[in-house]
Amino acid sequence: HVARFNVSTQQLRAWIDFCRSRRPDLNRNASQAEWQVNAFRNSEPEVMQYQQGMFRKSFPDVNWSYDPAMVQLSVTSSDRGGGFRVWHLGSTGDTYIHAWYW
Repeated sequence: HVARFNVSTQQLRAWIDFCRSRRPDLNRNASQAEWQVNAFRNSEPEVMQYQQGMFRKSFPDVNWSYDPAMVQLSVTSSDRGGGFRVWHLGSTGDTYIHAWYW
């Protein structure tokens, strides 16, 4: 399942925090610092190339463009591997989500 929508960084952060709080045992490495760390790491060529590949793999049937300024975050919602990955561009609010579950 994929979706594209527009949301403020503050609203997205609150929603992700809520989703992670439902299964803290599966989201132990989550922290507020990852928002800054992920944005900084995207400036590294290897990381940017990897993130761009993940973005394209997650949305193969649509023509959405990857922006290196995007922050990418994941939420695990099931011990069977279910969850979702979000790419968010804070300057515009453009947000892309790829969800999976088993």
